[in-house]
Amino acid sequence: MGIARIVSAIGGMLAMAGCCECAAKKAADVYVSPSGNDAADGSLRAPLASAKGALEHVRKLRAAGKLPMSETVKVCFLKGRYPLVEPLSIDQEDSCLELCAESDGAAVFTGGRELPPFEDAGNGLWKVAVPKGFTFEQLWVGGARATRAKTPNEFYLYMKAPIDEIVDPETGMKVSGSNRAFFAYPRDLGALAGLSATELRRVVIRHYHSWEVTQGRLLSVDTKNGLVIETPSCWWGLFTWPQNEPRYVLENYKAALDAPGEWFLDVDASVLWYMPRNGETLAGTRAVAPVVNRFLTIHGDGKAGRPVRNVSLRGLNFEHAGYWMPAKGQFSRQAVTDVHSTISIADSENVALINCRISHIAPHGVHFDSGSRRCRMAFCAVKDIGGSAVRVGEQLGAGDQRKGDSVEFISVEDNILQSGGRNFPGAVGVWICKANNVAVRHNDIGDFLYSGISMGWTWGYADTEVHDNDISYNHIHHIAQGVLSDAGGIYTLGKAPRTTITGNRIHDVYSYDYTGRGGWGLYADEGSAELLFESNLVYRTKTGCVHQHYGKNNVFRNNIFAYSMCNMIQRSRMEDHRTFTFENNIVLWDNDTEAVHGGKKAPAKADDFVFARNVYWNTKGVYDKAFLGGSFAEWQRNGQDKGSVVADPLFVDPENGDFTLKPGSPAFALGFKAFDWASAGVRGPSEWKAEAAECDPGKVRFAPKPKPLKMDFPKLANDFELLGASGGKSPKLFSFAVGAGKGAHIKVTDSTSHGGRYSLELKDSPSLSQRYEPHLFKYVTADNGRATISFAIRCGKGSDVKMFLRYYSKEDPVNPYGFEQGPAIRFCDGKAFIGGKSYDAPCGRWLVVEMKLDFDRRKWTASLSRDGGNPTAA
Repeated sequence: MGIARIVSAIGGMLAMAGCCECAAKKAADVYVSPSGNDAADGSLRAPLASAKGALEHVRKLRAAGKLPMSETVKVCFLKGRYPLVEPLSIDQEDSCLELCAESDGAAVFTGGRELPPFEDAGNGLWKVAVPKGFTFEQLWVGGARATRAKTPNEFYLYMKAPIDEIVDPETGMKVSGSNRAFFAYPRDLGALAGLSATELRRVVIRHYHSWEVTQGRLLSVDTKNGLVIETPSCWWGLFTWPQNEPRYVLENYKAALDAPGEWFLDVDASVLWYMPRNGETLAGTRAVAPVVNRFLTIHGDGKAGRPVRNVSLRGLNFEHAGYWMPAKGQFSRQAVTDVHSTISIADSENVALINCRISHIAPHGVHFDSGSRRCRMAFCAVKDIGGSAVRVGEQLGAGDQRKGDSVEFISVEDNILQSGGRNFPGAVGVWICKANNVAVRHNDIGDFLYSGISMGWTWGYADTEVHDNDISYNHIHHIAQGVLSDAGGIYTLGKAPRTTITGNRIHDVYSYDYTGRGGWGLYADEGSAELLFESNLVYRTKTGCVHQHYGKNNVFRNNIFAYSMCNMIQRSRMEDHRTFTFENNIVLWDNDTEAVHGGKKAPAKADDFVFARNVYWNTKGVYDKAFLGGSFAEWQRNGQDKGSVVADPLFVDPENGDFTLKPGSPAFALGFKAFDWASAGVRGPSEWKAEAAECDPGKVRFAPKPKPLKMDFPKLANDFELLGASGGKSPKLFSFAVGAGKGAHIKVTDSTSHGGRYSLELKDSPSLSQRYEPHLFKYVTADNGRATISFAIRCGKGSDVKMFLRYYSKEDPVNPYGFEQGPAIRFCDGKAFIGGKSYDAPCGRWLVVEMKLDFDRRKWTASLSRDGGNPTAA
């Protein structure tokens, strides 16, 4: 089915759900009122009191044969607020159901509790007593999200140095410290000195990595020497991105309560402290704290093949849902996949959300999870979001994960999705994972701290369930905002045949990128393939309007790309196939960076892509090395950009956002077709469009540049003795351990060893998808000086093992994407291959390898010895 037919097909399927106003057009079967009684009969004269009571009432009537099982039952909620003390649940027995408001927005479901009035506590603080044992981690004051007390109030603290081995304060055992300990600047820790062990454990530390943020709890702090130890809540090493000092923030201790809008809950005294914002008064300001973490689940029975069918929500408002962090902390590898959603739909067909509002939430908004088919979300507003607004596809982490059937034919149209990532900055506006025939059209997606839309979630070129998706006419703006890196207005990952990305207006995508990579408008990441990017307008970005990491057969056609701070179009990896075609585009910029950037050491002549019939214009003159390090003339002599020109495209007022082309533009002569870029965004009534336009976070504020790390290798040592004693687990000394499972493993074993009882065993399996698995990584920081690396290895027959070092260059500080592969040693078939030479390395015998590196001279040597014999130099 083509993209053009998807939406009409979805509309026809959803008509079966019957989404019409219950009170105005047709009498409802059941009525609910905040002043009702759940023991009543549910009529308009004797309404029920709660949504839970209404669902139970409908089930009883159906069981008694008084309401049809196969026809839609309408439940109308009269005006008022409906407190939730637990999430609502709809299952397969509740099919053919419409929940609607008396009028749009009249019925409000709240998962929060309004607290008593504040009282003045002096010293510029207010306080209020809360019920004993009542805890919460988010707070809304005067209808706006308040900030839990943190240090610093703006931007970040910075870690000084890593530490590899620590004594765990909880177990007393020596363990890896790479992902849970570091040396801080003592001046940043002074306010923690007087905290008890219990109080310290409540302090949350938030680590800002490249594209994610992790949260742990403090276990011990040496305020004199700066040593910080926390719960092991980070899968990465804390110094994984080593170009500059990594960032962190401390949160949830009273001494940090020093800025208007901040709050702190004293759990022991059951007192909430708050520093009022300008204009707030005791008489007119109330606080709301969450008591539930979800609003609603619509889950069928996927194992039994009994989905929920034909359920619709119309005109309902949902407010205040919380998140309580686990004791060990919170961590996701990307896009916050380990957090649940407030409305979760799974194993369901023909579910519709129309004219609904979801706001003031800590988790994600709406999730169309496994087994969701032919579902629709339209003219809904999701605002003030802790995570993502909409998620489509199977959850990859914990929370509302449901293993089941694929997700397909989902429509997300004309929604306002704004102000997300407030608890989890790594969240995105719309997240699409392994789903097909998904239409994301005419939405306003703004004010997120990572990416706008993220689609795919399969690395490389393997076949996936992602195909025939349509991402069109969305207004995507104010993305990343200087907080996270490796971000895109639209981010794709993996193959997605017959997917179109068309007519979108994307602007103000500004990444952090001192400890990661950049921020792009259209970002085709690893393995993105068979995608069409057509008639999109992308402007005001940090490190490029387009970035293709590596991909296959993508097409960028008839787009307008303008005003990137550093480089315009980037391709990071050259491959031996057609990676992309770039034709009939207009590229406008105003600085001395490149129009086409190929990453470190990109050859001036590249034949894995094709550029043709494009218009380039730099208002300050085209940089003489703007095309893969060469001039435009050299670029054309190398076979690129046939028919292209350097000429003023004649926009009306591009500096102020008007990219209308004047008559006579040279782009028309080359085949460019004008498109209505202003039509991107929500459709509908003027007040709906006006609400979407209200979101403007203002000009991005970049954090001060952190200090570069200048240090030798830290001292690392691990003989696996402690880890072996803990049960044969994969050691945390390493930053990554990939490829376990499917008959393979990476674990500590006592079956053989070199000088002790334990060793690390890597076992391969033919079932692994990548030939380089299983593999281990260890990120370390080295900028100067000398280092020595040594290890012992014993290879079995038939094994093929490679050990190598990669150097991430700092010569391109904005885009340190490519790496150089440095010293490498390969063990294969009884031989060791070092520096282009081979040496005897018998299988079944322990071999000792020592490598010496001189970073200043950029040289290295290696030696190999067998069973304590004399080393062989290499």
